Amino acid sequence: MDFLCSERSRELYNTCLSNFNLEALRQRATDYRGISCINCEAIAQGGYNTVFLLTFQDGHELIARLSGSRLGQDKGVSEEVPTHRIRSEVATMRYVEIHTSILVPHVHLAEFDVHNVVGTRFMLMDSIVGPSLDEVWDRLTPKGHEQAIRQLCGFQSELLKLEFPAIGSLLDEHGTLGPLSRSCMYPSLLGLDCGPFKTTKEYLLANVSAEPKLIQETPENWREQRKDLQNLSGGLDDTSLEDAHEWLRLLYEGVQGLRDDILDLPESPFVLFHDDFFSGRMWSFRLKIQPSWWEFWIGKVREWLLYGTTTA
Repeated sequence: MDFLCSERSRELYNTCLSNFNLEALRQRATDYRGISCINCEAIAQGGYNTVFLLTFQDGHELIARLSGSRLGQDKGVSEEVPTHRIRSEVATMRYVEIHTSILVPHVHLAEFDVHNVVGTRFMLMDSIVGPSLDEVWDRLTPKGHEQAIRQLCGFQSELLKLEFPAIGSLLDEHGTLGPLSRSCMYPSLLGLDCGPFKTTKEYLLANVSAEPKLIQETPENWREQRKDLQNLSGGLDDTSLEDAHEWLRLLYEGVQGLRDDILDLPESPFVLFHDDFFSGRMWSFRLKIQPSWWEFWIGKVREWLLYGTTTA
């Protein structure tokens, strides 16, 4: 894992792992399959989760995805936030598995209560075998490139046919909507006012109104966010807090004055889509591309292109 190159990263990583009871995880996996889990190896870590490869006595493998990361992006939030996110991730994977032909790793077991023997929320899911797309892309022929792109377009085409009455995150495989999950890319947005939003205007106003609260409560965090996004903000990371407040007030008034029938056209419904299609998150197996399915969102395509948000 590349991020372990620094001593500080290794220290944070090892501290994170010490919070997990991996022996208990192996036992839960053993109990689930009825076959002994003989090895548990950490293979990846993202902003919110740590991923382990579980190997069983019969050679079968499963993925265990445990809530918790050295980055601590869930630090300071209520327990309801990560619980809701993981419930929605599982619901989305099962929904896509049922309602599309896309190859989705099957979730065998999910534990949403943090107070369990493993010490964190987790899920057991199928292991995807094969290299990531970015590892094989340069070795593909032009025909292989075309085939991979066609598959990705096919994925998006199927997802864009799944329509919903509001912006939010899935709660079950039947398509029930709840609030948006906490975003990995923009965790400060919305706060606890996460919908579901019946109109685009409601969603935009919730985003805009969350910013002044962030400025007031944690101005340094807001400044850091501006620096991180300066390529999208025109380099205005040195904006004063007073100017930012005034700009956001004017923006709120401007959005509030927009007509709903312009923002929400009948021919542009809310749809389900994957918001992080990049090659490092896709696996190639005989040119059958499989995306990672915990990065999802319900919104409008044009909003995705402008504001695309949301977890690794």
